[in-house]
Amino acid sequence: MKTRKEDVDWEKEYKIAEGKLWEQKAHTYSRLATGYVKNGKVLDIGSGEGYDCFYFAQKGYDALGIDISKTVIKKMLDRAGKYSLKLKGLAKDITKSKIGGKYNIIVSYGVFQFLGSNFLEFIDDLKNKTLPGGINSFYIFGNKGDFYKLAKHRFYFPSEKTLKELYSDWKIVKFSKKNTKLLIRGDKGEVLHNLMFKLLARKIG
Repeated sequence: MKTRKEDVDWEKEYKIAEGKLWEQKAHTYSRLATGYVKNGKVLDIGSGEGYDCFYFAQKGYDALGIDISKTVIKKMLDRAGKYSLKLKGLAKDITKSKIGGKYNIIVSYGVFQFLGSNFLEFIDDLKNKTLPGGINSFYIFGNKGDFYKLAKHRFYFPSEKTLKELYSDWKIVKFSKKNTKLLIRGDKGEVLHNLMFKLLARKIG
């Protein structure tokens, strides 16, 4: 399989989308996180249309959604306003700028592989930004499958061992892996599948 020629332009994808690109409900691991942290500040990295942010805001959390696309952040905030939901949105490229603040829950789904060689440093920083007793929850594509073969020269695809070692000083509440169909297609429009890891960990203390 050849390497991928170019990245998906998410700003363009959100501008031309007639409907919603993503599943219109919060991820399962976001729902699980609320069982361990009952209130506080939530950071959603790569928030997309904001369904996880909406979920947390509806439950009274102080939610902030970050996404590379200005278009989707505006859509998220406009929709939140229609439902009188109090949440914040910020257009930011996490590969080029750091995230500030301290949080009780940090979630991110299908984004962290784009950090490339900065992945390990970024995760260490997120762990430091998580308050004691807080949760990190994320899905990341792993080192097996079509996406890995196409983009392993540029993106970061961790092994199961690496992820578990990264959180060996935390309590790993839930961990799973599955061969997953990707939203993005190959250069010739072919359907892609890849191993995906799902991790939910709690900071001890």
